[in-house]
Amino acid sequence: MRWVDADDFGEVGENVVYSEKYAATKARPLWTLLSSLDLPRNGGFVDLGAGKGRVLLIAALYGFRKIVGVEFSPRLCEYAQRNIQIFKGRSRVSVEIDVVQSDAATYPIQPDQDVFFMFNPFGEVVMTKVLANLRRSVEMAPRKIWLIYNTPTQHHLIAKTGIFRDQSYRNIGGTHFRIYSNR
Repeated sequence: MRWVDADDFGEVGENVVYSEKYAATKARPLWTLLSSLDLPRNGGFVDLGAGKGRVLLIAALYGFRKIVGVEFSPRLCEYAQRNIQIFKGRSRVSVEIDVVQSDAATYPIQPDQDVFFMFNPFGEVVMTKVLANLRRSVEMAPRKIWLIYNTPTQHHLIAKTGIFRDQSYRNIGGTHFRIYSNR
């Protein structure tokens, strides 16, 4: 649960100046939100700014079949991989969970990935690049996608893109989410 400042991320590249400090997503509000949505569990779930991996574990419990955490901090990637190993050793959940050390701004979104999550991991510059990548991915492989955004400080950028037709807001136990879909 300990917050990690961007100064403690390790060597991560030029976009570190646009990153936010790491803070863990609260498990119960996210679980409540996921349980209330009708998301496709057979698709791919991607956490952009995966940190120590808590959301990846919640996604595994929810039933997603392929889960990817994108994290540019090598230190946080190590924590996430360790947490996944502990989780797999203690649970009966057998699912593919990958942690990819990559900048979200350059991460190549795959055609089988359709649910995306982020907990306010970066500022406008990186968000703009991530949204352009999402747009390109959907144009190249048309499909319904969802974006779940915890603490949505960059909502104005998302709304401005026109990618998402539907959006809703939920406050669950003081945790603020915006849920977007393109169809």
